[in-house]
Amino acid sequence: LGEEGMCRFFEDSMGIEIDGYISLELEGFRALVASIGGVEMNIPRRLRYSDPEQGLYIDLPAGLQTLDGKQAEMLVRYRSGYARGDLDRLDMQKRFLAAFFVQLKERITPFNVYSIVSAAFPYLKTNISATELVSIGLNAISVQGEDISIATISGEDAISAISGGSFYVVCAESASELLIKYFRAEYGSFDKNRCFLHPTLDTFKKIYQKKVENKVFSVNELK
Repeated sequence: LGEEGMCRFFEDSMGIEIDGYISLELEGFRALVASIGGVEMNIPRRLRYSDPEQGLYIDLPAGLQTLDGKQAEMLVRYRSGYARGDLDRLDMQKRFLAAFFVQLKERITPFNVYSIVSAAFPYLKTNISATELVSIGLNAISVQGEDISIATISGEDAISAISGGSFYVVCAESASELLIKYFRAEYGSFDKNRCFLHPTLDTFKKIYQKKVENKVFSVNELK
């Protein structure tokens, strides 16, 4: 699909309008974290994992610490030791994003915003101009943590009875309400083609038709 194709897919399936996209390589992620002097995080327990085939080695001690770019990558990629795997990793990624924003806001100034954007720009794929990115960075100075919301699209994890694989199944009505409230989606526009609905597995269909509570957190609640 590529970035442009992915944007079109989400616009069509979720009934939202996407103004722009940013795709950041891992090297750029590390450079961005380094450009603000690291990110302070409290790691609840030691995180260890090794996958020589991927060249992935993770070893983070527990406790309050300032993560450099490589350590931040370890944190956001770790999943194997979590009870809920990818879902718990996603929760940790939300916490990291909240901490990153708080510390970016504390450290960004009109004098260093260009250097911060420049650190990641060589590793970006985006349809947003460098000038616009700098403007976004400057506007971030005035944004408060309570005004930024972070959420996962509503759903539940499930195991396929056929393959044994783990899936995240969207709860359509709740997801629609979330998109209408926070992304200006039109009522009834979510999943018109039923691409998120499995046509045969009853357990998946029950989750799809289920109403769950939308959990939306501000940056200040997650930091």
